[in-house]
Amino acid sequence: EVRDINLRMKAKEEDDAEDLVGLRDEKKSHINYLNEQIALKKENIQNLEKRSQDLQKALKAVAAIIRNEYSTARMQIDFRAGLEELVNPVGEEELEHPHVRQNESLPPPLPDNFQLNVNCISANDYLKLKKLKSSSDGKPSTFSSPDQTQIPALCGAVHETTLQYRRFFAQKLAKKAGNLLELMCQSVAETRSTKTPGGLKQAFDEEM
Repeated sequence: EVRDINLRMKAKEEDDAEDLVGLRDEKKSHINYLNEQIALKKENIQNLEKRSQDLQKALKAVAAIIRNEYSTARMQIDFRAGLEELVNPVGEEELEHPHVRQNESLPPPLPDNFQLNVNCISANDYLKLKKLKSSSDGKPSTFSSPDQTQIPALCGAVHETTLQYRRFFAQKLAKKAGNLLELMCQSVAETRSTKTPGGLKQAFDEEM
């Protein structure tokens, strides 16, 4: 009888142990599932944060472009107005009587189609995009391409402006050189002594 009790108790313990093992496995499976869900949620949050950063950067770039367009138009208008005020100053009579214009016959200082070349640049972003600045300074804060920083446009405007002056001075130098050669030819034709190298040098020195 005692033996039967012991057997029954042992069987019950084995059943309880099996139940506990099953419960443990079930809990472990549930914990693994929860961990997987947490990992997916973290990944989704990271993706959303990255997308939010990308959208904020794109929005910042759009805002900067719109601001630059407004600043460009405002500076062009103010430049023209300021130049016209310098050329055609408003007198005291005109201030007292705005309908009276003393300088209506004067031509405008600039043609109607003239537009001042304005470049609102972002040097910091340009240096980072061109990898001319250390990566420890972080990523570009606003723009994603060098052209958006307007530095290339500014360089092109500078080259175009200096090209006009270089062309002007080159033409002026060529004209002076042509005049000098023409004078030397006339001197050579009028002076017999220029048939020798020494005579040519003398003619050149006289013209210089």
